[in-house]
Amino acid sequence: MATSNKKSVSFDASANTVRDKDQTESAQPPTGVRCVCLSVKDLGHMIEYEHCPHWCHSKCVGISQPVAKNYPFICPNCVSSLLKEVSSLRSELAALKSQLSNMAESSSEDPETPSASTTPALDCSSHSGPPSSPPSPTSRSKNQRSSPNSSGRRFNLIVAGIKERAANTQRAVRLKEDLEEISSILSPLLPSFNDHTIRDSLRLGKYSSNRSRPLLVTLNRTSDVATILSNKSSLANHPHLRISPDLPPHLRKSRSILLKKRHDLINSGSDRKSIRLTTDSLYIDNVKYGSVVNQMFRECPPPVSGSAAVPPSDYDHPTHSQADILLSDQDNS
Repeated sequence: MATSNKKSVSFDASANTVRDKDQTESAQPPTGVRCVCLSVKDLGHMIEYEHCPHWCHSKCVGISQPVAKNYPFICPNCVSSLLKEVSSLRSELAALKSQLSNMAESSSEDPETPSASTTPALDCSSHSGPPSSPPSPTSRSKNQRSSPNSSGRRFNLIVAGIKERAANTQRAVRLKEDLEEISSILSPLLPSFNDHTIRDSLRLGKYSSNRSRPLLVTLNRTSDVATILSNKSSLANHPHLRISPDLPPHLRKSRSILLKKRHDLINSGSDRKSIRLTTDSLYIDNVKYGSVVNQMFRECPPPVSGSAAVPPSDYDHPTHSQADILLSDQDNS
């Protein structure tokens, strides 16, 4: 079918002249007739092919003149040629895929080719998190906050007590000041603190002019998280500040129950330093005193003389699950 910029022409077979609807002139079609009917005679209105310099009879293809003016028409021969080209391209693509697959198999079988087993890996003992990157207040680590059970929580800290600027303050200014304030608080708690320690920060909850929202701070290494939590007692002179691990809801509930029980024990005369917490249990002088079961604290029966229940082995190796252990010495004091 001819496009809108093409001329719709008609032929007078007896006079053998062409009458243009836009202007009348005596002329022959620019090229020969190549119609689907295989007739080379001029039988009235003609349509110019889109991809080749030929014409066809509009009646033979059943297209009206208004349609022929506004839409392109591709002849059957051109359609067939295009289909052959597509088929050829598909064959070439299949051959390339096969070649790539063979190369991949050869690479995996070649012992001299670097693979996952021979490629140097990151030293997990000194760097347990993702590669360091400059802090960017505007960046967001969605993978780490997309699910409450995400392992990305191990890289997070909750910092409460940092004053929040008014809502009409420019967002870039608020983010910059939050990052500077966080850095000034955490740097004394982490000897190795540098410009790459903090990956991201984000205010939690809905803005309120009556109180400052806590900050979710994401670090680049879990070891830094544990170190900061273990040194948070240095903030004793700043009672308005509070640092805690980013725990999932069920662990936050268990932690709340354990901290309440710990507070009661301290008020009843127990030595603060003798009490230790794990994820779901409370120990006094390394003897298990009780644990949280179904969101309720249950005391353990008195230990048999001579036996002592030592906290889990990870007690001596700070990890995310031990973050609340490290916190227990300072909370509810």
